[in-house]
Amino acid sequence: MAIGFAIKTVASSGQQRLDRDGLPLGSVSYEFVNSRPPAHFVYPNAQTLRVIGHGESRYPAEGVTNSAFAGAILATHDSPAQVYAWYQQKLLADHWKPYQLAALLSTQLSAEGYQRGTRETFVVAIDDPHQLSGVIGTQMPTGGTLFEYTYSISAHQ
Repeated sequence: MAIGFAIKTVASSGQQRLDRDGLPLGSVSYEFVNSRPPAHFVYPNAQTLRVIGHGESRYPAEGVTNSAFAGAILATHDSPAQVYAWYQQKLLADHWKPYQLAALLSTQLSAEGYQRGTRETFVVAIDDPHQLSGVIGTQMPTGGTLFEYTYSISAHQ
């Protein structure tokens, strides 16, 4: 009886049901993913050039669901090795595990991926300023290191 009451309370209060990792069982919104700490793992003294992100999107005809994600495109005077080392230290301390990325995006020179549980991923990538400028239609700085990070939550299976 107490269990039924608790489920009814959650459902009627408008709160989203969560799995054991605290991730939504239903569709994942940009607001949810952006509210989580990894969405704000900004490299120290980096200049944020653009905040990026989108809620989960489904394309049933193709059988595709794109994960919700939040992140940013940033620039720093530090080297790519320093950027990767900072993210590696921060993520490993927060129980993330490295994982092999399937491929780089056309704007990326290199990238490192991390996974926590089965639904959360974090990617930090060093970008080619010329390629990225062409894709997003904004001139990107060419001095220093241009990079991006994305924190994603995949759909519940």
